Amino acid sequence: MKTLRLALRLLARDWHAGELRVLIAALVLAVASVGTVGFFADRVKGALADQANLLLGADLMISGDRPALSHNQAAGRPTRLVARIFSERTNR
Repeated sequence: MKTLRLALRLLARDWHAGELRVLIAALVLAVASVGTVGFFADRVKGALADQANLLLGADLMISGDRPALSHNQAAGRPTRLVARIFSERTNR
């Protein structure tokens, strides 16, 4: 019981001296800054995820009413790129 009474008396003394106010203000500032940095990092991550197609996209975009098929694709034959990738994988 003496320890609790001493702790409360020291707490009251530090509160009146102003030291606890500074400590509480520093604690509030630290929590607010960590929260702000976390919020900002989350917003940046979300923006990058939303615009990933722009960052990783091609330099040229082709659009049309019908899907663009080459003569090989329309005939059901593989294109050169697909044939090259397939042959490189089978040669290993």
